[in-house]
Amino acid sequence: MLLFPNASSLYTQHISQVNGRGLSPALWRHLTTGTAAPDGSGGGIWFGDDFNNFSMNQAGDASGALALPTIQAVGTGTYHAYIDVGASAVQLVSDTAADWGGVVRLIGGDTDDDTMVIGTPEFLGYDVAQTLTTDPGQKLTIFEARVRLTNVTDGSAFIGLASKDMIANAALVASGDGGPLEASNALGFNVVEGDPDGWDFIHQATGQAEVRTASMQDAVASTWYKLGFVIDPTAPAAKRVKIYVDNVESSTYITATAVEGTTFPADVGLGLVAATMTETNGTEEKVLDIDWWAVYQAG
Repeated sequence: MLLFPNASSLYTQHISQVNGRGLSPALWRHLTTGTAAPDGSGGGIWFGDDFNNFSMNQAGDASGALALPTIQAVGTGTYHAYIDVGASAVQLVSDTAADWGGVVRLIGGDTDDDTMVIGTPEFLGYDVAQTLTTDPGQKLTIFEARVRLTNVTDGSAFIGLASKDMIANAALVASGDGGPLEASNALGFNVVEGDPDGWDFIHQATGQAEVRTASMQDAVASTWYKLGFVIDPTAPAAKRVKIYVDNVESSTYITATAVEGTTFPADVGLGLVAATMTETNGTEEKVLDIDWWAVYQAG
């Protein structure tokens, strides 16, 4: 589903514990520009999915790293996927008020480190080395998703923006306690095995350890949360990346120094990625439900 500035009206109307319908105004108010000019230029990139129709172009089991499946373009309704033996992705159909519309469920398998990953192509780009005063490579970028975990006692999960390596190579790794694969660029929300009921915010550049802002939200099992962030190159240096939970801006920020440092994705393509990983044999499967996700990047 392609989105426009009134994108919230395109989403299924949901009931939640906080601000329970559509996109969160606190994030999307940053979009003060972005409508296209009469010639079609300047509108930026919009993409979102309410998961009323869900399909993958890599189905079945995979016990090792996969070559990235070929896809024509984002918006075809098909996702890349990495599916460990025993893991799966299903679309939920519900008539309950909290779950109307499409929900996609990512299920880690029942063996150590089984991972289930879906993602889009790398249709976004971010060049943090450039500045607005010299060459406008930094771009306003907004991400938000509505998610829930059915299990908050074991396992790990991720949702946000990342490079395609996370889809081709299982996304989450036990050696990092369920953090993103070290070879990946990643930016988003992560639950790790050592804190299975806490959504952290992380950023990571290829070959670098992730930088973790812990405990952005303590997760309650089977409870929906809206998780989002805004990268704004016009914001004060102390607030270059703002983090949101349920339409509330966190008092913790990612600074311009961090954004322009070596641990933040730079000069790379990024796409939407979601993943879940089971901790060990005999533990409960880690299940991540995604009601919708949306992203915008200025042109």
